Amino acid sequence: MSPSSPAAVLDPLSDPQEAHSGTATPLATGVSLAARPRRDRTAPDLTTIPGAEAVSIVRAAGFIAAIESVASKLAEGTVIDQQPPAGERLEREGVVTLRLATPPLDEVALASASEARSAFEQTGASLFCR
Repeated sequence: MSPSSPAAVLDPLSDPQEAHSGTATPLATGVSLAARPRRDRTAPDLTTIPGAEAVSIVRAAGFIAAIESVASKLAEGTVIDQQPPAGERLEREGVVTLRLATPPLDEVALASASEARSAFEQTGASLFCR
């Protein structure tokens, strides 16, 4: 290609085989268009890391983070599961759901008043109110 001929660049709408062969489509002088191969976007492996770090990684990869809490005995805030799983392809701005560990709920705290009273009485303790 001579300096006076139109710029030759890869046409992103052309056949991918043509792009790999090194052929180029001439465009008007002064117009520049470069074709880049599409990068695969895959879900990163986020399990067992702190939730805040996982959210940062998800956002940096161009995805959206959704958070769900799951009762677990693991350290609070740790990612215990994710959807989609690591390695699965996602579109840009795809959603990655992070399931974060939260402490298990105390069964007594969830009990009705009569269940709590019964559990307390079974301990043999006494309660005096003034």
